[in-house]
Amino acid sequence: MGEATYETNTGDMRIIARTVDKLPELGADCVRAIHFTRAQNAENIIKTGLDYSHLGMAMATARAWGKADEVEYYSDDPRYNYPGVKIVVMDMSNEEWKGHNKMQTASGRISQDRIVGIVDTVHSPSETTSTLSPSILMAELSSKP
Repeated sequence: MGEATYETNTGDMRIIARTVDKLPELGADCVRAIHFTRAQNAENIIKTGLDYSHLGMAMATARAWGKADEVEYYSDDPRYNYPGVKIVVMDMSNEEWKGHNKMQTASGRISQDRIVGIVDTVHSPSETTSTLSPSILMAELSSKP
């Protein structure tokens, strides 16, 4: 299953990638943000968007890269590295991402319209095609030696 179709709140239909290879191209001046979660939470986020209001800034729960081929679809952190973990993939302009990470402008929610995929996590860097050198790493959810 590479893609799934969902109806938005306005009745529009949109495609959500279910595998990394089906994710759309990342636009110019955009970032790809990822959020690790349980499968049932991921399905809810598709409908409601990513709520980070209790955290203050999006980078408290998501991390972002400016190049799609550098995104790390895995985590060394055991909280996000177990069977069944899903990754919510969101694309947005760099300016929008910056706005989600300033206390004065953060809305508390990334719109469900920014979600382009719900993909499985890989369980080690060797399982991803990423170059593993993120050019824009806004937040680090796991510490690496």
